[in-house]
Amino acid sequence: MDQEIDQVVQAIAIAFDQSQISLHQQALAYISTIQQNANETWRLALKLFVAQNADGSRKYPSQARFFALRVLDEFLDNRWVMFFVGFLERCRRFFLSTSHCCNPVFFLSVDSIHTGSIDMFATLLKCYLL
Repeated sequence: MDQEIDQVVQAIAIAFDQSQISLHQQALAYISTIQQNANETWRLALKLFVAQNADGSRKYPSQARFFALRVLDEFLDNRWVMFFVGFLERCRRFFLSTSHCCNPVFFLSVDSIHTGSIDMFATLLKCYLL
């Protein structure tokens, strides 16, 4: 894992260094792949972010640590959306099982739920509770 972290740190350094034009695009593509696959690379990012030297100082440069935070943010955003969709589905089932009216608004499918659905859910919850 340390070798892989060192490779990521090196790619980040190359991506920030405009003088290494020949490797710049490869480095950007590599770190972009890591960020796009945050569900698989979050452990690497976490280790990169928290790593310390023996004296307690940060082991990796700020640019690498910031990149690690971006990967972790992507991972947590994906987890939140999955949690939120599951929560909405459980609420929908609850509303359907306890509702005595057949209001079609409660028959929304989870497939129609997107990241920006918090407002929609709040509106549905208000409609149900009123």
